[in-house]
Amino acid sequence: MKKWFLILLVIATAAIISIFVFIPGEITIAGDKKVNCPAASISRLFENPDAIQKWWPGEIINDTVCMYQGYRYTIPKSKSGSLAIQTSSGQLTITGEIAALQLYRDTCAIEYRYLPFAPGLNPIHKLDYYFKAIAIKKQLETILTALKQFAEKNENIYGLTILQAKVKDSSLISTSKTFNQFPTDEEVAKLIDKLKAYISLKGGVEKDFPMLNINISMENTYEVMVAIPLVKDIPANGDIILKKMVLGNILEAKVTGGQSSILKGEEALKKFMIDYNKASPAVPFQLLVTDRIQVKDTAQWVTYVKYPVF
Repeated sequence: MKKWFLILLVIATAAIISIFVFIPGEITIAGDKKVNCPAASISRLFENPDAIQKWWPGEIINDTVCMYQGYRYTIPKSKSGSLAIQTSSGQLTITGEIAALQLYRDTCAIEYRYLPFAPGLNPIHKLDYYFKAIAIKKQLETILTALKQFAEKNENIYGLTILQAKVKDSSLISTSKTFNQFPTDEEVAKLIDKLKAYISLKGGVEKDFPMLNINISMENTYEVMVAIPLVKDIPANGDIILKKMVLGNILEAKVTGGQSSILKGEEALKKFMIDYNKASPAVPFQLLVTDRIQVKDTAQWVTYVKYPVF
């Protein structure tokens, strides 16, 4: 009996020594996940107070508290472009931060890092906290994978699907007019009809839907330009001008709805352009798929918002 007691004592002593040798006096939990989008896009996602409910892989308790596999994650709403995070399990509560770091033009790393914590001198607590730290790190890998999959779809960041395409129409016939108020659909339609009549008069052939750009000047007037793509050039005359577009890159997104939806779409393209560090050689425009005079229900309007970029 004494022999077995000594053996157990030696084993227990060795185990305790191993705990203090192999488990450090301070434990740090950190890691990162590579994501195919700019850091600015992730920051926009973090600043959206409702977004976490869309990508969190576990249970949502309320707008700041989530659960994942028995661990409690408190993530206060943020305006700084990063997320504070507090994780709790039993007596262990640790705090840290999740932030995005730019790697390349369209690639970033989402990094999580907790403040170091001391597991204490009690070997049982020390071992418990160590295994909880391992579990939290494993959970964060799964959580960040869910965030990565969500963030890599730009409609989740900007509210609509944004594509980069090539400009396909190089020849445009255009005209413009200045208004003291935001132009009505009828006023825009008159400018389009004017171009259509001129194209017919000159034997031209329309290639695509009408294009529209509305710009507010320094004098608070509305400068309206409409254009129609052509199969080939026709001569200009007076205020009807032939324009040539460079067949470069263009951002585009389909919008369904009225002016409010269209303005949000245009704003989304601007944010995308900024986040991806792009510049524009020309003005943005709307491609008017729906005839807004014939279709009065704005919920049925289809418009493509477009932004030439390089």
